[in-house]
Amino acid sequence: MNRISEKYSERIPEEGNYKTVIFERKYGVDITNYSTTTEVDRFIESQIGREPGIINSDMKSYDIEGLFDRTIEDIED
Repeated sequence: MNRISEKYSERIPEEGNYKTVIFERKYGVDITNYSTTTEVDRFIESQIGREPGIINSDMKSYDIEGLFDRTIEDIED
């Protein structure tokens, strides 16, 4: 099994820089050539031929306070 450092030996991102690595590898560019997210968006638009869309995730809404109250009630019973 190859280690990640062997597979991507040209440049391993520092912690926190992973999102830009995906962009750089996908489009073969250097993120430091862009100074704003607007520039990045325009570049992506030119590559995919449309505006980048926002994907709605199926996030659930939670009533944290209610969940906490029910948990405390269960513990007290």
